[in-house]
Amino acid sequence: MAYPEDLKRIFGEREGGFASCELSLYGSTALVVAGHRGLSFLSAEEVVVRRKGGNIRITGKDLSLKKASPFELYISGKISCIEYLGEVMP
Repeated sequence: MAYPEDLKRIFGEREGGFASCELSLYGSTALVVAGHRGLSFLSAEEVVVRRKGGNIRITGKDLSLKKASPFELYISGKISCIEYLGEVMP
């Protein structure tokens, strides 16, 4: 499990939080992404979320988007990995 100082190093702490994006993982079956900028890719094995400063890739099995709003995404399934992809979005 990552500690706050690890998250700051990985995601970069900026005014308003971690580059204005917040992840809340509930066990290994649910993830809430707040402060997103939409989806780049969605399948049962992979979800790529756009955010300011780069994308986040979620991989696992039976992944699905349960709810989407302009502010939050609710992803469910067996989540095995959350990965920061770096600066890919202008």
